[in-house]
Formats: sequence, structure tokens, C-alpha cells
Amino acid sequence: MRKSLLSLLAACAVAATVLTSANGSHAAAVNQRTYAYGSHARQALDAYWRPSGTPRAGLVLVHGGTWDNGGRGGGWASAARWYADRGLAVFSVDHRYNTDAAWPGPRDDVLSAIAWIKAHASRFGVAPDKLVVMGAQAGGHLAASAGTYGTGGTLVRGVIGLSAITSPYRSWGGAPTYASSAARRAVRDNATILARCYPARSDAPCWSRWNDMVAKAHASAGDAPAYLLTAQRDTTVTSGHASDLAAALRAEGVQATTETVPGSASGAYLLTSAVKSKTLAWIRARTATAAPAAARARPAPAAAPDPVTRNATVDGSRAAARAMSASGAAVTEGTHAYGSHPRQRLDAYHRPGGAPKPALVIVHGGYWYGGDKGDWAATARWFVDRGYAVFSVNYRYDSQAGWKAQRDDVRSAVLWVRSHASRFGVAPGRIVALGSSAGGHLVATLGTYGKGTGLLRGAVALSPPPTRTAPTTTARRTARPAPG
Repeated sequence: MRKSLLSLLAACAVAATVLTSANGSHAAAVNQRTYAYGSHARQALDAYWRPSGTPRAGLVLVHGGTWDNGGRGGGWASAARWYADRGLAVFSVDHRYNTDAAWPGPRDDVLSAIAWIKAHASRFGVAPDKLVVMGAQAGGHLAASAGTYGTGGTLVRGVIGLSAITSPYRSWGGAPTYASSAARRAVRDNATILARCYPARSDAPCWSRWNDMVAKAHASAGDAPAYLLTAQRDTTVTSGHASDLAAALRAEGVQATTETVPGSASGAYLLTSAVKSKTLAWIRARTATAAPAAARARPAPAAAPDPVTRNATVDGSRAAARAMSASGAAVTEGTHAYGSHPRQRLDAYHRPGGAPKPALVIVHGGYWYGGDKGDWAATARWFVDRGYAVFSVNYRYDSQAGWKAQRDDVRSAVLWVRSHASRFGVAPGRIVALGSSAGGHLVATLGTYGKGTGLLRGAVALSPPPTRTAPTTTARRTARPAPG
């Protein structure tokens, strides 16, 4: 009996060994490691690969999450193992959120990750010229941006988009009011945070940034082919995103395939067994032959500076070249700290000389967790031309400090302006605050904090929510030609 039992166990062990070999169990055969491709905590990737003597194709996965959440783990880890079990070297990439780095920071992170993979290709047995990038929703936007960056076809062999947001502008314009779904509003609002400004033609740097975020704006004959999938009833990312990019690529002679998937799933949820098999076949077809042209060496982009440094640098360089006003005096611009936190900064705009002038303190919106003082640069200059000294204020996000930190920061900024009034030619008793949305809430609370008139002469609140929990309605603005 004992001998028979041992024989049975041995037979099961042999069968298990054969099954493991046939199925390519990731636990036994696939290596998994985490690597840093940059110095920021979110500049990291997970690599999944099986040792092989022959270089194989690679797949770069970019998670979604409206540019401000999500990560390389969870369901993406499962998908990565699935593709690795079928012979690909797979790299699941994190990138900085839009609250960490303004555009093009997240795109530059994906480009840096790809450059890192190519530089370390031999470690994973991957052919550096046979990489395909796949992304979902916001990750699809970053994947499409990589495939159309410069001559995208020299960077990757193909782009797979799962409900890819190919144009943040389209998402912004497609959900302008609270009549739209919360998911679409989140995409719109986070697209604005990613751009760090409202898409206004009158603000040339801002408009240029929004254009740069639109994948089809970069379409060229050398771009990577694309396979773009959208669910039939996806109410978050409409099929127009895929058709727009596909049309622009086809016009340049680049292969682009769009596919409508039954159902209402969106993003990574499109990766059913059937869709995974289709995408695997597409990857194998795209990487079966040698690259059509030698991959051009492309240095990894430098990490995008944080918003405070970026605005200070840009505004400082513009100050010297700014056009003279009708009065003949140049506008002086600069960034100043009113506290020790990196977000406790303000941009000052004023013209030296003359009698003490009234001051306007501007407070940006962004649901208390986004937005930036630079969003209001064009408005600030408009008011300076009309005789004001203007101070556009950043404050700590609620993800960095709980309430009442935001109100306290704006109050501290106003007190800083009052204490430095002579420096900017300001009459300290003639300060008015203006804010929009969450910024409108902050100036309203400031105007009613204690004896409000002791701090401000008035508060102008544009679409302010009465509380931090009440829904707001984003004001409709005059339609503008879309960049994408």
C-alpha cells in the first residue's frame, strides 16, 4: 500500500512538472523585479521576463487613472504575467501624477522608461527595436503620445490603446457641465490640472501646452502604427478619441486600426481573454520582422521641474522681454515665498512707480487638490494694464494639508502682500481678492473670516461652492476652436 502511494505521488509530480512547463507558470519560470528609471518615487517599473537565449519582443504597459491615480500593480501585474507567460518581456510602468509634474512630465516619464528599457535590454533578453507600448485611458494617452513623439516609429514598434484618451482637450470639451457623468468630469478636471491652465487662445503658452497634449497634433509619416480599442457603450472615453488619431495617422500613411468592443467596459477592463489574444497576435505581427529603420538614439528627457520652479523660471525669463504698456513702464514679474512649504508661493505682477495702487489677490480653483497660480497669468497681466498690482497665489492642496490650511494659506498670502506693500507700490488698505470655483470658496471664506473688512476691501467669487462638499457647476464659456 505504501509503495503504491509513493508511486502515485511520483506520477503526480511528473504530471505537475509537465503541466508547469506547458503552461509556463509565472511563479516558477518568470522573473519579476522592480527597478527605478528616475529619482522620483513614481519613476519605477516592474519587469517580468523569462530567461531566453534569443532576444524577444517587449511590451510596455502604462496604467490609467486620469493622470492623478492608479499604479503598475493590481490587475496590471496579472496582465503583465499573462503576456510574459506567452514569451514577451513585459514592463509595467509608473509615472509621476499630474499633481507631481505638469505636462509634459508624465509623457517624459514614459519616454524615459522606454529609454531605460532599451539601455538595459540585454538584462531582460529583449530586442530594443521590438517594443510595443500599451496603455488604458490616461495611460493610453501617454502611450499614444510616445508613439507620436518625434518619429515615434523609431521609438516603439506599435501602440495599443484601450479606451485611449488621445486628446485631453476633447475630454475637457466633452464634459463641460455637471450634467455629465462623474467619471467624464474627472477626466476633464484632471486634464486641466495636467495642463496647469484653462485652454485659452489668448494665453499663448497655455494654448501651446494643450496642443502638445493632443496626440494627433504630432502625427507624422514615421510614427508607430496603432491599434485602438473602444467599448461600444463607453460613456467615459468616446470612440472619437480613437477615430481622430487613426484618421491623422492614416493621412500620413501610417497603419491605424480601430475596433469597437461589445459592452460598456472601459480602459484595462477591456482586457478580456479574447482581447488579450487579439493584442498578443497584433504584437507578434508587428515585431515578427526587423525594424524598418535603425532606431535613432534619443536621450532620455530630463525630469520635468515642479510647478513652482517652472513658473518662476518662465516668468523670470519673460519679464525682461515683456512688451511695454501704453504708459511706457515695463511690467515686473517674479515669484515669492510667503511660507516655507513649496506650495506657499505667489507670483507678483506690477509696474514700479506712481502713486500707491490697489492690489488684486487671485486664488486659483481646482477642487482644492489641483490648479496652479500660473493658470491666471494672462488675467493678472490684464489687470496690471488697468492699474492694479496683482498677486496670483498657490496654496497647499488638501492632499497635503487638511482644512483649514487652504484658507490659512490665502490669508497668510494677503498678510504678506500687506507687509510688503511698499515694495510693490501697493496701498495696503485697498486689497481685493478674486477666486474661481474652489478659489472662489477660499476668497469667500476669507472675506467672512473674523472681521473680513480688516483684511480685504472686497471678495469676488466666480462659481464658488458654498461648502467643500456641495456640488458646483462649472460655468460654460464661449466655445473656442479645439486643438484636437
